[in-house]
Amino acid sequence: MPSFIELIKSIIATQDNKVDKVVGKGLSEAEFLSAEKSKLEAIAENANNYTHPDFHPVAIIDGRVYPMQFVKTDANGNTGFGYVNWSEITGKPADMDNVEFTTNRGVPNGYAPLGVNGKIDPSFLESLNIIDIFPTSDEASMLALAAAKPGDLAFRIDDQRQYMLLALPASTLANWKMLNSGGVFSVNGHIGAVVLSSDDISEGFNNLYYTDERVDDRVAALIQQGTNISIVYDDVTNTLTISADDVSVDFSHIQNTPTNAAGYGITDVYTKTQTDANISIAIAALTDTAPATLDTLNELAAALGDDPAFATTMTTLIGTKAPTANPVFTGSIGLPQWTTATRPVLGASDRATGFNTEIGIGETWNGVAWISSSDIAAQIHAAPVKTTPASIDELGFWDSVSGLLKKIGIGDFKLSLFLSPDLTGTPTINGISVVNFTKPFQGAPLFTKASVSTITIPIGTSVKAGVNIITVSGTAYTLSLNSVGVGALDTGVKAAGTDYYVYALEAGGFILSANATNPTGYTTANSRQIGGFHYGVVPEAFTAINNIVAADATKIAGINAYSFWDLKFRASNGDNRGMFKANTGKWYDLYLLNVDHHTFGTSAAGKTIAGGTVLNGRNFPKIPTFYGGNGTTTYGTLTWFEAAEIGKAYGKDMISYEEFCAIAYGVLEATSAGAADTGVTQHLANFTSKFGMCMATGCQWIWGKDIGNNGVASAWAANTEGRGSIYGNAASPVGARFGGFRDYTVESGSRASFWATYVWDTGWNYCCRYACNHLELA
Repeated sequence: MPSFIELIKSIIATQDNKVDKVVGKGLSEAEFLSAEKSKLEAIAENANNYTHPDFHPVAIIDGRVYPMQFVKTDANGNTGFGYVNWSEITGKPADMDNVEFTTNRGVPNGYAPLGVNGKIDPSFLESLNIIDIFPTSDEASMLALAAAKPGDLAFRIDDQRQYMLLALPASTLANWKMLNSGGVFSVNGHIGAVVLSSDDISEGFNNLYYTDERVDDRVAALIQQGTNISIVYDDVTNTLTISADDVSVDFSHIQNTPTNAAGYGITDVYTKTQTDANISIAIAALTDTAPATLDTLNELAAALGDDPAFATTMTTLIGTKAPTANPVFTGSIGLPQWTTATRPVLGASDRATGFNTEIGIGETWNGVAWISSSDIAAQIHAAPVKTTPASIDELGFWDSVSGLLKKIGIGDFKLSLFLSPDLTGTPTINGISVVNFTKPFQGAPLFTKASVSTITIPIGTSVKAGVNIITVSGTAYTLSLNSVGVGALDTGVKAAGTDYYVYALEAGGFILSANATNPTGYTTANSRQIGGFHYGVVPEAFTAINNIVAADATKIAGINAYSFWDLKFRASNGDNRGMFKANTGKWYDLYLLNVDHHTFGTSAAGKTIAGGTVLNGRNFPKIPTFYGGNGTTTYGTLTWFEAAEIGKAYGKDMISYEEFCAIAYGVLEATSAGAADTGVTQHLANFTSKFGMCMATGCQWIWGKDIGNNGVASAWAANTEGRGSIYGNAASPVGARFGGFRDYTVESGSRASFWATYVWDTGWNYCCRYACNHLELA
C-alpha cells in the first residue's frame, strides 16, 4: 500500500492534466467544428416541438389508401411501399398457436403476463384471503361458523378430521371438503411410518421402565407373609424364598387363589352339575326297573336275610332238596294234615296266566274226591297222561322238553300239581332287555321294507312296553317316515344318511325316531326300543345301474333293506349305526371311516373321510377313547396298525379280500371317482355296491385284514411305532389294500387290490371300513 506522501503526489500530478469546471457548461473530448455550429444555427426556432397525432390515415404514411402495404427494401436496395409476405418476416413464431394476442393481455377472460422475475405480475392478482382455522366440537358447530370464508379450515374434535370451506354458505355441509380421514397425525412428535423405541418415551412418575432390580423389588414387596408362611428376600442374589412353617395352609392367606380347577392346571374334572348328573345316571342304571322296595343295597340285603354268606346258605339248602327230574327219595314221604282253612292253592293250570286256580280240600274235581285231613304216605310217581297241551284239566308238571304233562299219583286218586317258574331279574344283551319280546319267526330281522320310506311289523309280534304287552294281530303294522306321530316319525322330517329306531309305546302302537334313547315326547319308562334301520343316501328314485339289477336297486333306495335289525337279530357289538348285513353272515360299514368316529360311529354319511395325510378333503382320524383319545387328539398317520386299532376299539374287524369282493359287487368296474370325490362320505351312483355300500371302489383304498411276508430273507425290524419288533423281510409285513382310489382308473374295481404296501405306510388315499359278527337269539 503506498504511503500517504506518495498518494498526495499522485493526486497533484493528476490535477495538472485537468481543466477548471465552468458553471453552466459541459466538457467533451470531441472537437466542436464550425460545420456543426452552422447546421445548428440553420434550425428554426421551436422546430423540435412536433407532436405526433394519436390517429391518422394510412395515406399519411404511404400516400395511398392501401393499409396492407408497408415501407420495404428489395434485394437491390430500393425502398418503397409494397405488400409484405409472411415468409419475408423474420423472427416470426413457427405457428399461430404461439402468437401472442396482446388484446387479451391483462384483461378479464384473457391472460396475465409474466414479469421480469418469470412470475405473474402481482398487479394482475386479487388480494389473497388469510386462511382461518376454526376448532369445532362437532358437525353442528362447524356448520354454524358464520365468519368462515372459502379456504378456511375447520378441525372437528369429534371425528379428528379437518374440513375446508369451498364455497358459501358455511351452513351447507356439501360446501365443506374433508381433507383427511382422521386418526393420529403424529406419534410422539414423529410423522410418517413411525417406529418408536424406549428412547423416544420418557419415563413417567408412576409407570417406570422395566429393570430386573425393580421387578425383583416390586415382587418382593407385593408378596406378604401370612399365617404359617415365611418370606425371605435376598437382594444380593435376587432370590425369594417362601417357606411354609406348618403343613396346614389356609388358602385364604394366599393371594389370587384360583376360583376353579382350571386355575390349578386341572382340566379333566367334573363340575358339580356333571357329577350330580352322572351319579343320577349311574343310580338309574343300577336300579333300572327294580321295584321301590328293592332299589337300595339295604333293601337287597334285607331281602337276602342280611346273610353275607347267602350263596353258601342257598347252596347248602338246595343240596337238601330233590331234583324235579327223576327224584330219588329215602324213607316215607308224609303229606301235611290240611283243613279247609289252611288248604294250599292248588288247582287246574290257567294257560293264560301260568298260575293255578284254587282247589279246596275235601272237594271234588271231575268227580274225583280230593285229599282228606288224614296223613297219607304213598309212592309218588310221574306218568305221561297227555301228548298235547290242547287243554289242561288236571294238575301237574308241564315238561317243556317232552311236551308232555306229568302228574303225581297218590293212592287211589290222582293229585296233579302245576308249577310255574318265578324268574327275578331281567336278562339283557348288551344292556338291552330281550325278555318279553316275541318274534313270529327266526333267522331274519323282524321288519320288512314296504316302500322306499315305509316298513312293516309282522303279525304275531309281541313286546312289553312299560306295563303293557303290545301285540300285532289282524294285519301287519306299518310305519312311515313321511309323516309325524304314532305309526310314523316322532318329530321332524326324514333325512338321508340317518339311523332310525323303532319303539313300542306303552300307550299302544309303534313309532320311529332318530333318537337312540327314547322318542321325542316319551321316556324310557313308557317306550321301548326294539330295533331299527338305516335310511341311506342312495336316493329313493335310484334304479338299476352298472351291475346292480332292479331288484337290488329297490332294496337299497331310501330305506336300506339290508340294514334292518332287532333285539334278537343284530351286530354283535350292539351298535348297528350305518351298517348292513350281507350274505357273508356279517355286518359291514356302509360308509368309509370318518374323522370323528368317536361321535358318529365308524360309519356315517356326510362326514370328513379319514386319511393318512391332510389332502383332497381328508384329515387324520381321532384317537379312540379306548386307546387314550380325548375327542381332540388325532393320529398323525393312518397305518395298518392304526386302522386295526380303531376297529377293535368298537368291537369291529378289518375286511378280508374275499369279503370285499362280495360286498363291493355292483359298482362300475375299472373306473374312479376323480374330483367327484370331495373328501366327504356321500352317494356316488357308479361307486355304490348292490348292498348300498357307498364309495365302495374308485374313491379310497381301504386297508384289508390280510397281511403277508414280502420276501425270503428275514430279520428283526422295529417298525411298529415303538410297540415291539417284527421278524420278517426288511420290507415285511405288507398289508393288502382294496378297491382303488380317485386317481386310479382302470385299476379300480370290486376285485382291485394292492399287495405291496408296508403295514407302517400311510397316505391321504388310505382309509378303512369295518365288519362285525352277527348275533342272533332264539
